[in-house]
Amino acid sequence: MTNMLKELGEFEGLSQLVSVFADKMRARLWEKMQEGVKGWADRSNSEMFLEDMRERLSMAVTKYLDGDRQQIIDIANLAAIIWLHESANESAIPYRG
Repeated sequence: MTNMLKELGEFEGLSQLVSVFADKMRARLWEKMQEGVKGWADRSNSEMFLEDMRERLSMAVTKYLDGDRQQIIDIANLAAIIWLHESANESAIPYRG
């Protein structure tokens, strides 16, 4: 029973971590939209967009490794957008642009 409670506590902590991190991701997406970055869900340019994203992801990882810790949120957002474009389960995605 003690082990189960410990695991539930760890799961709850991780769940809260995901919620807090998702809030940071949302704030960063909003900031980028205010800068004019839009069209992230436009599947008509999916191949071009994913190639551009690969370059930006590589740059974000490099910046993160160089000490720019803000980049980890950009990396997470890029991963979410790639998932959006590659998801086979259409009903799981609330917005398709």
